[in-house]
Amino acid sequence: SHTEAATCCAYNSNFGHVITCSEGSVVKLWDFETGTFMFEFNKAHGEAAISSITFDSTGRRLITAGRDGAVRIWNYNNGHCLKSLERENCRKEVTDCSYVELNNNKYIIAVGWDHRINIFTDEMDEFHLIQRPQPHWPDDLRRGHTEDIVSVTFGRPNLLGTVSYDGYIIVWNIISGHSMARIPYPNIDLCKYPERVKEKGAVNKLAFLENRFLDKMNASLIAGCSDGAAIVWNINHGKAHARWRATCRKAGLSAMVVTSDCELLYVGDTLGFVSIWDIATYALRPLVQNPPYKVASWRCHVQTITCIEVIESRELVITTSSDYTARLWTNTGQFIGTYGQSTPWEIHDPQTWQHPMVPPEVLLDPLSLPEHPMMEKD
Repeated sequence: SHTEAATCCAYNSNFGHVITCSEGSVVKLWDFETGTFMFEFNKAHGEAAISSITFDSTGRRLITAGRDGAVRIWNYNNGHCLKSLERENCRKEVTDCSYVELNNNKYIIAVGWDHRINIFTDEMDEFHLIQRPQPHWPDDLRRGHTEDIVSVTFGRPNLLGTVSYDGYIIVWNIISGHSMARIPYPNIDLCKYPERVKEKGAVNKLAFLENRFLDKMNASLIAGCSDGAAIVWNINHGKAHARWRATCRKAGLSAMVVTSDCELLYVGDTLGFVSIWDIATYALRPLVQNPPYKVASWRCHVQTITCIEVIESRELVITTSSDYTARLWTNTGQFIGTYGQSTPWEIHDPQTWQHPMVPPEVLLDPLSLPEHPMMEKD
């Protein structure tokens, strides 16, 4: 799909487009129905990799975050840069960005290596090519993150969650700018679960469970960790309700998505596996010892999965990987195709899919063999 590692992907339901980006700062546009290549533009962030992408509320503009310290807004159909959002005299990497609508106001929130939460207003009457962020929240300056921020997530109506490289999670009231919860990485001794992960790992993905906000006793935040653990938190009390290994074969967790109804958790790992977990009623109360039900698991790539995009209306999954490819799957693991393959598919005709074939490198890789106790012995 790319000539370098694919870093992120997004699906635009309004126009039926799939966007993939790469380490080489290339943005590619694909037709969702057939997987055919449509358009590309490069040097989106100069020589720097694109770390995160999202769309605005209309789906007409693409927003990219890069390791050059900038967030850019694009007309992605012609590669025209509409605006560049930058901190003055700051070129530190932007690791994640999110588009937020709040009380008829629209914002782009960017986080990264500067340790701050940068909020840019999205106003159509703002015509300057370069835009600076709003003044930082006083609470962010006084008691914010002291390490690189690796992920940001928005929870309706007014919650913002951020996590830094040291595993420290902060939940913010986005209206007032005050921190509502401050959650350190859990002490392993306090997590007395049978499947606890023995070594501490960094939290690299966050997701709110918005349907649980009404009951303050419920756990309403999931953290995905680089050691493969998924932790379900109660943000009101700062307690971990449950912890389990969400990845295959002791791999690290590298991508995570929760469906809009908060019933399924999709996890991608450093060995190229995707796992789907049923979390609809999981860990509502604390001290849950068993993992949730695993709906499905299959191997998509032979290297790290960098991004997962779930198309809920079609029950399909897009994955990108550091093995240069972006692929389309059903949520049961049927392989539809690789973006950039020579023969197009027809999304409504399973006869045109690659299934029951799987990618050759996945089929031949030793780690693709089924797990068995005999295989685990030295």
